Order: sequence, then C-alpha cells, then structure tokens
Amino acid sequence: MRTFFFRRSWRERVLLLAVLMVGVVIWLFTVIGQSRSWRERWSGQKATLDSQAVWLNNAAPLAEQLQSRLAQVQQGRSLNATQLVGQLDAVVKRQHFAYRIDPPTTAQKPPVIIHSVSLSLEKAELPALAAFVDDLCASLPLVNIEQFVITPDRRNPAQLDVRLKLTGLELLP
Repeated sequence: MRTFFFRRSWRERVLLLAVLMVGVVIWLFTVIGQSRSWRERWSGQKATLDSQAVWLNNAAPLAEQLQSRLAQVQQGRSLNATQLVGQLDAVVKRQHFAYRIDPPTTAQKPPVIIHSVSLSLEKAELPALAAFVDDLCASLPLVNIEQFVITPDRRNPAQLDVRLKLTGLELLP
C-alpha cells in the first residue's frame, strides 16, 4: 500500500489523502450519531424504569388510597349511562339551552365504569353558562368536565357555542 501511495504524483497523493479524510470524517459522524442515539435510548429506558420503580414502590399506598376514596363514595350516588344522560338532560333543561347530547360511551376499568357523554350547547350567554356549570357540579358530583370548548357564535359574538365532554363514574358492585 505504501509503494502504491508513493508511486503517485503529488497531486494524486493530495487527492487520495483528501478522499481518505472525507471517508474518515463521514465514518466519525456516523459513529457519533449512532452513539448519540444509543445514549438517548439508554437514558429514555432509564427514565421509564425509574418511573415504573416509583409506581411499584408506591403501589400499596396508592391501592389503600383508592380503596379509602371509593369507600367515601356512596354507592347510590354513582350513575349508570342512562341515569347520567337523564340527569344531564334535566340540568340542561333547567337552564333553557338549545342543546344536543350524543349517546354515551362506556369504558370498564375496575373498580369503576367510566361513562363519557358529549354535550353541545348553542347560543348560550356567559352568565347562563356559569350558572349551568355551577348547577352541574352541585347536581352531579361524580361527573367530571373533561373538555370544555367555547366558540363565539358567528352572527352574535355575545352568544357562545359550547362543546363539553363529560365523564361520570359508576361503581362496580
């Protein structure tokens, strides 16, 4: 290899060294990129394992806390999907809104069943909307507002179109 290199003219030697150096630089950048991605994957796995360790170390206190909170909830106050829609309908009618309630979806996650309902209110004014939210919280304590989207009405910006996603808990027997 040495004789091959020294038989070349100076220009060819410089070009061969330049090509070799470009190859070495490309190889170094590839190695650096691979080591960086390996280090990021390693640190990501470490963070995941640390998070899992925290949850596993706190599993017993969390289970006790869940059981104590579930014991505080009265069985008769939890609502099934039909009761949730019915009581939600009653609360909305008390506020005299034009509305639409979508059919509920249900997800079972023992020890509870989670019912989700989408509610659309049309042309609501802000004070009436605030009164509705207060009435909703007082009437349905186990119902949570997950999503609350307010858009002004196109013709009358003082009136609001509101979309809510509500979830209610039902305790499993």
